[in-house]
Amino acid sequence: MTERVEKALAAHREVVAALAAPDVAAKLERTAAVLGRALEQGNKVLVMGNGGSAADAQHFAGELVGRFLRERRAL
Repeated sequence: MTERVEKALAAHREVVAALAAPDVAAKLERTAAVLGRALEQGNKVLVMGNGGSAADAQHFAGELVGRFLRERRAL
């Protein structure tokens, strides 16, 4: 069991390290800008998944309609 947990933690560290790559922040900003423009123009953002990915999609949709750091209208 310990080996399994250690492997999972190592995989997690790899993902976190990949997120620290210099181009990731810029890609996230571009993605947010595209989504923002789409919503401003009256378009929809569709999210979907199967199994655990469906839960991720539902969570993402919740982030769009909820409030995080400040009060704002739902997207």
